[in-house]
Amino acid sequence: MTLCKYANFGRYNYLAFIRPNILYNTTVLGPGEGTLYLKLVKSIAINFTYHFIIDNPSTIVVNYNVNFSLSSPRGWVKNLPGPAGGSLKLYGNDDSFTFNLTLNLGDIFSLIKRIEDETGAYASTYTLTLTPTIHVLASNDVVGFVESSFTPTLTIIIKYGGGEGSVISIDGLNHQKSDSVTRSNVIVHEDVKYKLYGFYALLGLSLAGLAPSIYFNFFRAGESKKDVWKDLLKPLEDYLVKVKSFSEGGSVVFELGNLEDLRKIAEGIGKPILMKSESDFVRIFRVIDGDVIYEYRLEVKEKEET
Repeated sequence: MTLCKYANFGRYNYLAFIRPNILYNTTVLGPGEGTLYLKLVKSIAINFTYHFIIDNPSTIVVNYNVNFSLSSPRGWVKNLPGPAGGSLKLYGNDDSFTFNLTLNLGDIFSLIKRIEDETGAYASTYTLTLTPTIHVLASNDVVGFVESSFTPTLTIIIKYGGGEGSVISIDGLNHQKSDSVTRSNVIVHEDVKYKLYGFYALLGLSLAGLAPSIYFNFFRAGESKKDVWKDLLKPLEDYLVKVKSFSEGGSVVFELGNLEDLRKIAEGIGKPILMKSESDFVRIFRVIDGDVIYEYRLEVKEKEET
């Protein structure tokens, strides 16, 4: 049974501005409207639109950055200035953003020539690659957390000579990635949780899938509480910040079922995990994102002597 469906959509569009000509009798070409000859094209205006859609109302956090580069089959890659990255957050069934980029072909040709003159590495084709890396974290009451990554890449190939002449080709205009969470995923998750329960604290491998406020035993006589906590918290060491107290505030509090979900949220929105020691046996973990607080409580108890 499908509990939740979600999808990423990325669409590029472009307008190529060309010199006055007798071939097309126009100075603007869009997708499918004609071959882009190098001698005609002056600049290309590129637009990208992204949509994330989920069928359950969710708190949606989107983080993205954009890489833009020029490369040669001779092996070199030159990173170029591109659109700035960003972050979005809302509650609902969809989220979206857009960015624009204008390519001045004269500047690109000049850069290619300078690198060719510097390196002596000449080629008949060069590739411009525009790659947004998009990370989505959505949370709702039906499935908990949904995490999705999406990299819709636009490829622009500059080709000198050949059967078609010197031309520009643009590929990768439309992208889609769909997925779902099914009941079988949850059943397997619960089964794995209980099978692995006895191993997590002993081995310190992971804290994924543990129920709230689960009690752990100290395993060896004389083993310090400090050592036990060190093993339990090892998977979080890249995100963890110890605090003496939490400030008041936050209009919405989500009590999470495991630390792995908290780690995913911290990674997704770029926030630290704050840890407060309530006692030798209790730790409170929080990720704070504006008015929203994500919280998890972990408690251990000392094994009684027999």
